[in-house]
Amino acid sequence: MAAPVVSMVLNQLGTFLREEIHKEVIMVLGVKEEIEKLELTLTAIQAVLHDADKKQVQDQRVKVWLERLKEVVYEIDDILDNWNTKIIQSKIRNQNSPGIREKLDSIDRDKNNYGLASGMPTETLKLNGCRDLRELPASMRNMISLRHLEIYNTERLRFLPEGIERLTSLRSLSKFIVSEGRNLGDLKGLNLIQGSIEISGLRRVESMNEAKEVQLANIEDATTSIGRGQLIAFPSLVELELQGMSELEEWVLPFERSDTLQIMPRLQKLEIETAYNLEVLPALGRLESLEELYISSLISVKRIGPEFFGISEDVINRGICSEKLVVFPNLIHLKLNEMSKLKEWVLPFERSDDTLQIMPRLRKLTIGRAYKLKVLPALGRLESLEELTIRELDSVKRIGPEFFGISDDVINRGICREKLVVFPNLIQLELNGMWKLKEWVLPFERSDDTLQIMPRLRKLTIGRAYKLKVLSALGRLE
Repeated sequence: MAAPVVSMVLNQLGTFLREEIHKEVIMVLGVKEEIEKLELTLTAIQAVLHDADKKQVQDQRVKVWLERLKEVVYEIDDILDNWNTKIIQSKIRNQNSPGIREKLDSIDRDKNNYGLASGMPTETLKLNGCRDLRELPASMRNMISLRHLEIYNTERLRFLPEGIERLTSLRSLSKFIVSEGRNLGDLKGLNLIQGSIEISGLRRVESMNEAKEVQLANIEDATTSIGRGQLIAFPSLVELELQGMSELEEWVLPFERSDTLQIMPRLQKLEIETAYNLEVLPALGRLESLEELYISSLISVKRIGPEFFGISEDVINRGICSEKLVVFPNLIHLKLNEMSKLKEWVLPFERSDDTLQIMPRLRKLTIGRAYKLKVLPALGRLESLEELTIRELDSVKRIGPEFFGISDDVINRGICREKLVVFPNLIQLELNGMWKLKEWVLPFERSDDTLQIMPRLRKLTIGRAYKLKVLSALGRLE
């Protein structure tokens, strides 16, 4: 019987890959990929061996097919005994004569000509972590009893095999790739899938009608889920970390482009670091559940403006907003660090009416090493802010009314139509490394009781402000 031998070699292939990874041995280029392909093909062949053993009694072709299989499998076993990646590479794919890969592919193709069925069905196939895997064998469409297909962490997998829609027994599928010849419609028959699924390649979806036709009623967690005419991208994602994205030049979050698209509705924590070529921040303000946002080493960003909040220039410049809009509605902690080219940050409190709210729950804000930022935004209007840390803003020479989010009329002439409290909940303030700061205006004496400044402040730290000559009215901080 060929089944025990195939099972033994499959186990050896898996062990080989695990051992190489465990020992941190760098394989010769292409070896790991070839071994993973062998493993896939043998798994597909293994599914029909029970039927082949029965049919070889009456069908001589099947008997010869099994003999060929045993010869190739024993050959693989001999090669793996050497544990030498260079030898494995040369023998798996021999350039001068048919290599093992070609022989096994031929056997895999021939099995389809003999009507072999999965007599002892393979119900679970796990290919997790096969990072060099680019394609799955076409014969997988015959594994009609397959219930669970796991292909996590297979970044180079470009498409699923033709006929994937025939695997109607699937209960779980970790990834579906929309590609040439594979569209969302292929999922229609896979209505037993439960749990979670990642869907990539959505840029190839031509219309919402295609999405509406797909019903995945049992999906609870998907990278992209589909239902009731709406696409939800990353519906259950809670944390996202982007690091070392040194080539990233553009990141689009198209909130304003479609009312049929939701993006990361449950995301709570986002970290973006070392995206050196990213010049414009996406519309992060529209992430409705975001609580923590850390941005660091984005050295090409020169301006934080309306695109960051996901609002238009009309809202910023003319206060035009057709309905109440809250940006960063649940943000609690914001940290901006190493924004070395940042020159301008707009917080448009004074430019709009009550139809626009900005970061109403923000409690902690840290800004550091934005060396070219000359003017601080209207942070005083952040109504829930409790802790503010500003460090190494080398170009800031003056902290004036713009910092509090009030006009020069209020500062100079005490003109304020109604009572205004700036930094109403600030408890802790640190200014450190403000090398060029010459003036800090706290306009207690310039206004009447209609203006209150930092009424709850308990701790104030000022350090390394070498050019600051006068501390203005700190004694009035009650």
